[in-house]
Amino acid sequence: MANPTGRREEALRSALDRLNMPMMICDESQILQPLNERATVLFEAENLRGDLLAARPSHPLSRMISEILQTQSRRTSQRFGPFCDRGMSNEAIAPDIGVSPETVKTHVRNIFEKSGTHSRAEFLAAVLRTN
Repeated sequence: MANPTGRREEALRSALDRLNMPMMICDESQILQPLNERATVLFEAENLRGDLLAARPSHPLSRMISEILQTQSRRTSQRFGPFCDRGMSNEAIAPDIGVSPETVKTHVRNIFEKSGTHSRAEFLAAVLRTN
C-alpha cells in the first residue's frame, strides 16, 4: 500500500497535468519551475531554463511573466500596503475571479482536502516537492 504522502503527491501531479494550460511557478528568486506536463513540454520546445527571467529577459514568456509580476506587485501594494507579503486574501481574490469570498474559501478548503494539506504554504510546498 502506497504511503499517504506519495498518494497526495500523485494526486497533485495528476490534477496539474489535467489542466489545459502550462502551469509554472516563479519563486522569490525569480526561478521558474514547470508544474505540469504542458509546462515541461513548453520548456523543452523553447529550450527554456528556470532562470529565464534573468538569462533571457527579451524572450516573450519572460516579458509576460515580468509584466504579471509587476502588475501583481502594484495591486498588492495598492490594496494592502507594505505589510502584505504572504499572498492575497480570499477577499482580494474574489473580485479578480468574479466570485464571493465565501466561494473562494470553499474552493481553497476543497483544494486542501484533496491535497491533504492545511494551509496555502503547505499546499505550495507540496506542489514544489512533486517537481
